[in-house]
Amino acid sequence: MRKVALIVAIAVALVVVAYINREKRGSSLEHFHDPPIFKEGLARKGDGEKIGFINEKRDYVIKPQFDDAFPFDEGLAAVKIGSKWGFVDRNGKLVIEPQFESVGSFHEGLAKVWVNGKVGFLNKNGSIVIEPKFNDSGGFSEGLAAVQVGIKWGYIDKTGHIVIPLQFDDQSNFEGGKAKVRLNGKEIQIDNTGRTLSLQQKQVFVPQ
Repeated sequence: MRKVALIVAIAVALVVVAYINREKRGSSLEHFHDPPIFKEGLARKGDGEKIGFINEKRDYVIKPQFDDAFPFDEGLAAVKIGSKWGFVDRNGKLVIEPQFESVGSFHEGLAKVWVNGKVGFLNKNGSIVIEPKFNDSGGFSEGLAAVQVGIKWGYIDKTGHIVIPLQFDDQSNFEGGKAKVRLNGKEIQIDNTGRTLSLQQKQVFVPQ
């Protein structure tokens, strides 16, 4: 009897685990957040297989058709079809065809894109305006974006020129003309010329 009870218990446990896993796989597409998080009046929502966008009335305004998607920023949302990423407008129209290995959202009119394993920047017309040559990058903030070459970080302007040399171990976006970076294992604060500023109080460094 004990052996039969043990077999039954194991079978029940396996069924429960399978159900939980199925629910997790479904919930990753169906809900994202509950309640949904809206940006620019729209939120991502899945139907269990594909992802679309709903309005604040919870009605689909862009039907589920994407394999993945980012929230809207500056009027466009990054979407994945198959293995490639592109961008749609608020009507669901593909304005930049899926062609990139990965992308970021638009910030200050530019979005980072991966081409052949390197990062560059794209404008809203779909033109690459900064050649993909970086290992990684942040998004643009206050006219500057952090970029990584090798293991070091620096900052470029919107023409792609490095205006703060590649020297940092880690970085953050500029806010109010200042950014926190790590140099030689120490956290410091710099201005938008790269000049070191003194930290008025100890702050926890959070990589972007």
